[in-house]
Amino acid sequence: MSLTESVLAAKPRAAFAERRKSIARAVGIAVVAFVLFSSLVAPSFGKKQTIGPTGSSYTTTGTGVAALAELATSFKRRVIRYPHDLSELGTLAKHPIEANSSLVVLNADLDAAAAKGVEQFVRDGGSVIGTVRSPGDWMGQIAEVQSLVDSVVGTPVLVIASASVAQGQAVDAFTPAENALAENALSLRVLGGAHFSENVNVPNGGVILARTEEGPIAVRVPVDLGNIVLLADSSMLSNDLLDQAGNAAFAISVLGPPEAPIVFAEQPHGFGSDLTPSGLPENVRWFLGGLVVATLVMMWSKSRRNGPPESPVRPVAPARSQYLLSMAAEIDRLENDHRFWRKGRRSTPVLPDVPGAPGGPGLRDEPKRV
Repeated sequence: MSLTESVLAAKPRAAFAERRKSIARAVGIAVVAFVLFSSLVAPSFGKKQTIGPTGSSYTTTGTGVAALAELATSFKRRVIRYPHDLSELGTLAKHPIEANSSLVVLNADLDAAAAKGVEQFVRDGGSVIGTVRSPGDWMGQIAEVQSLVDSVVGTPVLVIASASVAQGQAVDAFTPAENALAENALSLRVLGGAHFSENVNVPNGGVILARTEEGPIAVRVPVDLGNIVLLADSSMLSNDLLDQAGNAAFAISVLGPPEAPIVFAEQPHGFGSDLTPSGLPENVRWFLGGLVVATLVMMWSKSRRNGPPESPVRPVAPARSQYLLSMAAEIDRLENDHRFWRKGRRSTPVLPDVPGAPGGPGLRDEPKRV
């Protein structure tokens, strides 16, 4: 193949390579745009409402208890958000808490190890405020309250709407005057739907803290050196209903004495202390994953495939294509006119006209044959 043909053939290959890189870059940009829209922008237009973990002190929507943590802080109570596994509560554990703390575990599922850690914390003198959502819940592992846990009737009502809607659906509750929780009986507002059985036997030393017309909804039971408050309906502590009737006064009273730190268990709600993205919202996790994919696509589009690695020094741009084509054509012409061998013999090139040479202008000596 001649040099001219090589140059002409290289041009389409270079154009194809450039188009391939452009397509790869466009794909990378499209992936990034899709991830941005689907993970961050699209949820803003969706009909699904983001409610956050129910019962978490980080959740500011209606079903959370962020207002409860803020209320306790305003009463000069020390509030701690505990992000570690609840099996590490012991005084000699990796992440202990003070023995007289009030541990709040609302609307959470605990495994056997965590439930055992909470039980030991109570028996050593701590206080626990926890939600019993159904018979066989994790608090049933504690022998003193197993009968109460197994007697839960119904399912707690959960309203995912505005605060006014939740308040409009709330029902009356009250604290019995003889329970010593407050000097006078308190009127409460709860969503209802679940309660302990009316004829359940409250353990010795136990007291009913609140009830509705259907039955008790809050019971405090001593367990060795500590005590545990079981809530069949914890909606009076939620952001939507905390400011209704006497709910705030009930909440401060049930959280224990003023000197006791209030510890909100957040690890069961997904707020862990590790560096993994498990606690991030789902759309943020998809966004980060999409960024990884887009980065890989961009790296692939900029890489040189099926060839040597890129030179650390960028080569100088070649001369203009017209100049290269003219030079290639001239070289091809000279190769055709001046062959060193023709039919097995070496030929002598023809001399050009030399003005003033012997024989007159335009004359040339006859070439000598070798």
